[in-house]
Amino acid sequence: MAESLEEVSRAGDYFGQTVGGSGISVGGPHPFLQAWSWLELLLAIFSCLAAVLFGLFLPALLLGAPKASTPAEVQQEDKKEKKLSRAAGQSSASAKGHPVRAGSGCRDAATVVDLGFELHDWYEVASSLPDSPWSFDRCGSLEDVLATIWRSPLDRRLQGGFAELHRRMRRVRVARCVLDRPVEKTYFCIVYTLSSGAEIFGGSPVDDAIGLSLDAANEDDRPRHRRRRRRSSSEMRETPKAPQLPLPCLAPFYRVHDGVGVLLSLQHLPQLLTSPDDSINGSCFYIYPMRALEVLDEQRPHLVKFARVDRHCVACADRRREEPNVVYADPAEDLVQDDEAPLDFVDDTICNIAGRKAAGR
Repeated sequence: MAESLEEVSRAGDYFGQTVGGSGISVGGPHPFLQAWSWLELLLAIFSCLAAVLFGLFLPALLLGAPKASTPAEVQQEDKKEKKLSRAAGQSSASAKGHPVRAGSGCRDAATVVDLGFELHDWYEVASSLPDSPWSFDRCGSLEDVLATIWRSPLDRRLQGGFAELHRRMRRVRVARCVLDRPVEKTYFCIVYTLSSGAEIFGGSPVDDAIGLSLDAANEDDRPRHRRRRRRSSSEMRETPKAPQLPLPCLAPFYRVHDGVGVLLSLQHLPQLLTSPDDSINGSCFYIYPMRALEVLDEQRPHLVKFARVDRHCVACADRRREEPNVVYADPAEDLVQDDEAPLDFVDDTICNIAGRKAAGR
């Protein structure tokens, strides 16, 4: 009995005394408070907060705080942003018809030195390109622009190409390209954008071919496909004389455009103007400019190539004849003599590249 009372007394000392049997401890140390004083508890809380803050700011301490920019550094950043803005503006200007600079997109940029390339819509020509060979001051529509470019009177054998462009044309721009090879030379081109999005370009008119007496009679304006036919005697009489051309029979075409071709990219135009025989990813001259009318080879110096058929075959004509026919020359095959006149070939080519590109979209 005495031992039991002794155990109870020790238990009372452990839990403390109670007041009024409520069981609320009013005395005696608690085990938790024996191990942790209030001061130690506060220190533990502050330690946890310090650990959290240290974890949050550790990356900044490792990477270093951003340094304040000096005025020189601010100016340098501004220059970089302006360069990027100009590059982006030039990229979009190509599609909008504003002045652009090109060169890096050429197949062989090393061959084109000090390249300057501008592109303007026809209504901007008067203010932006005062030295343009075309004047559109009196034009109020694309139809007026096309009539100004193709000049009246237009040879009846070119009416098909004119009608095809008139039917499919959506936009007309003028390109000005300054090249320094082999000497500084400025080239102007018309860039036709068709309703399909395809683009056809034509060189500026050859001055020596302007002012020829041509028959203004109209033909059927429906687009024609390539055909094989002989010319009438009246058509033979209408062919103007232009002794300065290697092929005088093509004078009616060169008074409109000094060559015609297709463009898959505007960046290809400077290189094509430099090397008309080239083909760059599908962009090429199909009717060569007058400066590229050359003899086929040393064995056949009488044949002058004037057009491209494909990457192997070219169209030629006999310069010894006043009214030659087309001769097809392919290195892998024999010459093929055709009964089509060169000017008819040119007209059919314009119809085909305009119509074929539109149909292929």
